[in-house]
Amino acid sequence: MRYLFLASTLLLYSLSFAENYSALPLEQIAPKPSFDINNRYNRAYPDTLYSVDVVAGGGNYPYRFELIEAPADVQLDESIGTIRWASPIERDALYRFKVAISDSSVEPQTLTATWDVKVTKEGFMFVDSKNGSNDGAGTIDDPKLDFSDVYGGLSYESKYSERNKNKFIYFRSGKYKFDGYKEDARIQWTNRQPVVFLTYPKEVVEFDMSTTHLRSDTTLDNFYLEGVRVFQMSNSEETTHEFHMGFRISGGSKDVVFRNNRFQNLISSRDSWNQSVIMANHEGAGRRWSFLNNYFGNIMHGFGILAYTIDHVAVQRNSFVSFADPAGQGTSHALGIKMNSENWYVNENTFDDIDNNAIWLYNAKQGGESYGNIDVSYNRIETSGSGFGITFNDKNTDIDLPLYIYRNNIIGNVRFIKVVADTPNIIMKDNVIESYDTKVFSCEDCSDESSVITQGNQFSAEKGSFFRDRDETVGAISKDTFSSSVGADIVYELNQPKNLEPRLETN
Repeated sequence: MRYLFLASTLLLYSLSFAENYSALPLEQIAPKPSFDINNRYNRAYPDTLYSVDVVAGGGNYPYRFELIEAPADVQLDESIGTIRWASPIERDALYRFKVAISDSSVEPQTLTATWDVKVTKEGFMFVDSKNGSNDGAGTIDDPKLDFSDVYGGLSYESKYSERNKNKFIYFRSGKYKFDGYKEDARIQWTNRQPVVFLTYPKEVVEFDMSTTHLRSDTTLDNFYLEGVRVFQMSNSEETTHEFHMGFRISGGSKDVVFRNNRFQNLISSRDSWNQSVIMANHEGAGRRWSFLNNYFGNIMHGFGILAYTIDHVAVQRNSFVSFADPAGQGTSHALGIKMNSENWYVNENTFDDIDNNAIWLYNAKQGGESYGNIDVSYNRIETSGSGFGITFNDKNTDIDLPLYIYRNNIIGNVRFIKVVADTPNIIMKDNVIESYDTKVFSCEDCSDESSVITQGNQFSAEKGSFFRDRDETVGAISKDTFSSSVGADIVYELNQPKNLEPRLETN
């Protein structure tokens, strides 16, 4: 990344943090609003680290978190909302947690997240690839061995087994072949199998998904994956192109969390099968998904995250690195927000060496559903040279809700498609952008750009030089077409949230 700290530039251009960029209300994404013993937030194992993130969206990023009520030894990271409880004590009564959340609006919006935690040994299974056995009891002292134990077998009949339904799985250090009932390269996962997968604290767990991927046959409410490393995905020569995936989950699922995982090496394939590391498919209307502090690296001809039909989604503090499309098939987008998607909050992620689109706002809608109310802010984006930092409206359909794009650092082109007179506002404010060609923005098949509102952005004209928008409100993209040169220094400090540094919270 070419982000430098240039004091001289900071003197020339200073941004105020006291401004409302978004009109969206502050909301709680996680934990879910009601107690559910089958949700990770509501169940903890005695004397084992309980670590979760309080997740917010909307309002004006960044957020602040304050611990109001919790057991005495609980710690809270006030900048990112991470709760750490080192040694929960088993008891019959529930433990109450309360965390106040405030945003960065001029007059801060506030809310309080309240949830209860049951500390119990019930409902947990331990799996150990080195010291476990298939005949083990599944306890911490007598663990199971592999994924056949988790799934309930490998046969077709095991797909309908409920022996481990709603159990939380703790994996001990080791490598685990991802397995279960297999059809082609698909392990058919249902809500009869466990959906909470945890890495035991301070240990290293790897899933081998080189010949298989998770394909949900039902909704997977409460799906939770934490601390897992996946170094190869669907990369066998026998894996056909349509199965180059990691996790394909029903878009009707609710309260889904991917946290602190590392996904690498999805090899190149052909044609358009929605190849992706994580996909929410076109099925139902899911709510409250969180993608937190994950790493996606070396992804060929595929998405890092691709989603249909899910709303109220937080994509925060993730890294997307080295996305390419060697065969020129057209899809190597890091983040694809595709159809019937509302209230997405894409904050403080890093995108580096992206071949096509870093953030792909497809703007598709069906069945009377809407698209928009999306906040993209405080991201660091660098494409590979020909790629787009953000593409708007690739589906060429009318957007019906606003998009808020603010305080991002972008090295790469920004593209709009088919902006028309009744397109709701696309608001771009206080971004720092270096384009690879002579135009900061491009607009393809646009008949009326007045809905694209830019204010306070800086565009590089030559190395070390930045310009503010010519008008406070620009009603035509053509007014923002400054010539630029590759290699201009983007100042990371300009759009770095105060007191908020990305970090890797493993487990």
